[in-house]
Amino acid sequence: MKLSNKGVRYSPAEQKIFGFLTSKPKTTIELANAIYTKTNRPLNDRGCIISIMKKLTNKAQANNESFAIHCTPRRGPHPISFWVEKTK
Repeated sequence: MKLSNKGVRYSPAEQKIFGFLTSKPKTTIELANAIYTKTNRPLNDRGCIISIMKKLTNKAQANNESFAIHCTPRRGPHPISFWVEKTK
């Protein structure tokens, strides 16, 4: 699946994270490890990933993409999982 840049544009961080998403759930820890290196990892990396994923989900809905991004509910200190499903 590809992101279309029609309508609301996706940021470079959102495009990078989308490249790692599959139909198999990925946790915030796995996504943070894929995005950040040891030298540029912020202390709140999981929070940053959650924020980016929320924005990516909202933009995908606004652009009527052919996929939907889903996540598990928040469970305190436990990681959230994200995955992509085709809708059209």
